[in-house]
Amino acid sequence: MELLRIISMLCIVIYHIFIFGLEPAAPDQHLYKALQIPCHIGVPCFVLISGYFGIHFSFKGLFRLMGMAYTYAILVELIGVLVFHNPTNMLADGFLVIGHNRHWFLTTYLWLYLLSPMINKYIKDINNLQRMYLVMVLMFINFYAGHIMQHEPSLVEGKNILNFMLLYILGNTLHTYQQKIDKIKAWNLLLLFMMIAVFTTFVGMTIPSYQLPFIGNIWYRFFGYDSIGMYINAILVFMFFSKLRFQSRIVNYVAGSVFSMCLLSVSFIWAFVRDTAVHLEGILTNPVVVVFVCVAVAVGFMAFCVMVDKCMTPVWNRYKMLGIRLDSKYKI
Repeated sequence: MELLRIISMLCIVIYHIFIFGLEPAAPDQHLYKALQIPCHIGVPCFVLISGYFGIHFSFKGLFRLMGMAYTYAILVELIGVLVFHNPTNMLADGFLVIGHNRHWFLTTYLWLYLLSPMINKYIKDINNLQRMYLVMVLMFINFYAGHIMQHEPSLVEGKNILNFMLLYILGNTLHTYQQKIDKIKAWNLLLLFMMIAVFTTFVGMTIPSYQLPFIGNIWYRFFGYDSIGMYINAILVFMFFSKLRFQSRIVNYVAGSVFSMCLLSVSFIWAFVRDTAVHLEGILTNPVVVVFVCVAVAVGFMAFCVMVDKCMTPVWNRYKMLGIRLDSKYKI
């Protein structure tokens, strides 16, 4: 699963390159929007992994998570002001990282982390009927109320704790039924995902949504974090990787830094991609070239984040030590 963590992070970084770099430089290129769909599975896969293995709450983990969040947020905002000439008042965002819209994933994952002891206790003892009921209720709230009706602003797009709870419980459910999943051929799962990805990408590239509303709906049904297409895509990819028996020290080493990659992948970091893409618009219209360039830039960025994260290890250990003292006194 560590390999899936890395690939999920790669998808997130590529997606950020599209929306913060390439798309602003050439907003009429439907190619960029179309390629966002298969890359959008990164976040759901992360939460599925957490549910599959279970979040083991500890003050050590909480202090490390919070310490990394504030450290990176303050440093990134400082770089934004000094290097990218962002407004000085944006420095305050570094101190208000929890709850900030730009860091919605961090905030929502923090809520999930804090609630995990209670969630784990409940799903540990439920029977199949209760599990099905819980999944169906959360699916109804997220997919119907949030995705279809969109009358509840807090549920729109699936960037909320209820959707993360659903994905977490789906991950736990996949772990519960892993023996049955093992009976499915891995390549059939991957092939089905690839067929869906190719279809949605092709549709998004060839027929703009404003020309045919139905096509726009297809794109939307596979893009939102609370869309049925997104659930299907993420689960297919997750099931494929759950069947792989793969061990690598290098993969484990890199996977330990994915949280740093997530925190450092902010919008203004990709400004250089936008500025460069303006001059390469004639070249960046070929899907093969676009994918190759985005993957190359994303891999380079991730390698840089790994180096930064490993250099910061002594700092992260300091945060963990603060939590260890509380773990010795309190058990949740």
